[in-house]
Amino acid sequence: SFIAGGTTPFNPLLSMNTNFGTLAACNAGTGVLNDFLANPTLTNGCLGNPTTNPIVINFSFPMDPIPTQSALTISPSISGTFAWTVGNTVLTFTPDSKLNYGTRYTVTLGALAKTSNGIPVSSSTSTSFVVGSVITSPAVQAFGVSSQGCSATFPGIGSAIGANWASPTCYWDSSLAIQTPSFYTFRAGDTGSGSTGSPLSCADANTDNFKIIFNSYMDLNSTVNAVRLRRLSPPTTSIQLASWQWTDCQGTFPFGCRVLTVVFAEQEASCNGTLFGNAATGGDFNLLRTDNMPVGSPFYLLSVDTTAKDTSGVSLPSTFNFSMEGK
Repeated sequence: SFIAGGTTPFNPLLSMNTNFGTLAACNAGTGVLNDFLANPTLTNGCLGNPTTNPIVINFSFPMDPIPTQSALTISPSISGTFAWTVGNTVLTFTPDSKLNYGTRYTVTLGALAKTSNGIPVSSSTSTSFVVGSVITSPAVQAFGVSSQGCSATFPGIGSAIGANWASPTCYWDSSLAIQTPSFYTFRAGDTGSGSTGSPLSCADANTDNFKIIFNSYMDLNSTVNAVRLRRLSPPTTSIQLASWQWTDCQGTFPFGCRVLTVVFAEQEASCNGTLFGNAATGGDFNLLRTDNMPVGSPFYLLSVDTTAKDTSGVSLPSTFNFSMEGK
């Protein structure tokens, strides 16, 4: 036998592609295919939809599948399946699970890869992409209320057009612009009926329990103490933190959690009277229901200030502010 053109090694690799886009676009399956071989600075790779995110590699010449697959490595290592199409010129690697937010994945095609007629590639090629976005310091990654379809784990996915307390997503995530307050509405849980009304004003409602999702594992005490809620629209009211809950926590040192749900009490609500809390009900864990007020009122502002720290002691670089309309 003989090989026309000789056996001089050459590089048949044309492109390495995966989907990129905002979290909302990736979740909707509308991420855009991008060549991270030509653009290794891309930092908004999709996590996967619904649970996978293929990496598609294109060659200029038919390849020998077995040595070529063996020469392909991904770091950090992920399990998945290979599929060849278009006469063994397109290799698709489909991970078994979603990729990890904030992780840089390096894809390498080693020099042991061969064409279908036995010619080795001329050199090893490596490139990489980041999933979600680059994590450099702690920040609020997403924000919503517990009654929404807002994730109990990092990352959360927001809506580009605004959301209410019954939406299937969080209000917002860090890949989106923050809209004006009227784009985000929550339903305060205190109906004004007092402890004997139906439904009970003093029973906790999750439509005004705010969920804050961070991109890093946070120090529990400093972060809780950094959260504030105040009413912007007159008449002003007195609000204090009633309870809080951490989820998405890591069980190894330095521990910490990424999702904080905060519950506030409003002194003017029907269960409180002149004091916060109610002895008969064990406390009031709701804000004052305001759905009888006109559109555009009242507005509330939730803040997380720079005293919030991650488990490495790094503070939020700036105060996070998010305004909403109570309804």
